[in-house]
Amino acid sequence: MTSSSFQTHIAPTVSNPRPSAYLLLTLQQTCLQFFLESIAASLLDPNTHVRHAAVYGMGVIAKFGGPAYIPMIQASIAPLCKVINMPEAKSADNVHCTENAISAI
Repeated sequence: MTSSSFQTHIAPTVSNPRPSAYLLLTLQQTCLQFFLESIAASLLDPNTHVRHAAVYGMGVIAKFGGPAYIPMIQASIAPLCKVINMPEAKSADNVHCTENAISAI
């Protein structure tokens, strides 16, 4: 791709920021929804590392997400309680995940 060809494709976006802002907002909402669904689905993942990341992410959402995230936070309480009450919750592999689940609640 030549620089003039590149400019031809970019110029409309740069000269009129509204379409690009709309595209960015739409992309952000789509990615955010996918990201949030992935976190919720991973709270009870059998892999400790995946579960740990999801539980930590839910804690961040609970702390900083704001009112828009209240339904998701409420829905995550039961899975977080399951993480805390797992038979191996206090094992060396799971203790950090368990502590993050406690903090998230």
